[in-house]
Amino acid sequence: MVEAVSDILTITDENIQPVPEVSSDLEKQYARGILAIDKRMICMIELDALFPEKESEAA
Repeated sequence: MVEAVSDILTITDENIQPVPEVSSDLEKQYARGILAIDKRMICMIELDALFPEKESEAA
């Protein structure tokens, strides 16, 4: 559930930077990458890692 949306960004794969090496393996598991746009850094969350499919739904 989302309470509010402040911005919608259009990005390409070229805009996505890798997760920094200083991050733990657990943090890297949930982060797809980092965006540096308009003087902001935005962490892209890997939703499939947060909400994995149940085995019964995948069949």
